[in-house]
Amino acid sequence: MARFEVGDRVQTGGGSLRTVVTAEPDETGNIVTVTDDGRYIVGHEREDYWPVPPPDPRDAVVEAAVAWVARLGTRFGRFSDEANAVIAAVQAWKAAQT
Repeated sequence: MARFEVGDRVQTGGGSLRTVVTAEPDETGNIVTVTDDGRYIVGHEREDYWPVPPPDPRDAVVEAAVAWVARLGTRFGRFSDEANAVIAAVQAWKAAQT
């Protein structure tokens, strides 16, 4: 049984993301993946690739804060000091993620 399915996103040891093209490993355990820029790479299913970690639940909190601030700005036509504080916090958080 294959560890991944075609279309799964996988991560390499270096942190790069790839998409699985052939999920069933060959006799040496290799599968084929494709990079975001279209290069096909062959690597060992168990030694070279790991499942992409699940999304961080904090991302949902940040997205909710952004949506809340956007609604406030639309409703009142300007941002309050509290909303500006949320905007600054969200921008700082996003900058820290890169």
